[in-house]
Amino acid sequence: MGTGIVSILLHNFPYNGRWLYWLSVLVFCLNILLFITFATISAIRYTVYPGIFRAMLRHPVQSLFLGKIYHVPPSSQEKPSI
Repeated sequence: MGTGIVSILLHNFPYNGRWLYWLSVLVFCLNILLFITFATISAIRYTVYPGIFRAMLRHPVQSLFLGKIYHVPPSSQEKPSI
C-alpha cells in the first residue's frame, strides 16, 4: 500500500529531475509487481485449499483482510436516497 503513494509523491514532487521521474516509474512498477504477486499467491491458496475460503470468511479477524485487496468504495454500496 505504501509503494503506490510513494510513486505518486515522487512523480508530483516540485523538482523537475529526470531521475526523479524514472524513480517514480520504478516504484510504481514495483507496486504493480507486488500486487500481482500477492494476488496470485492468494488465488493459488484458495484454489489448492477450497475450504479455507469459507473458514476465512467466518473468522472474525481474517475476513477483514479482504477489504484491503478487493476494495469497493462505500458510495457504490449505498442505495440512493430520494
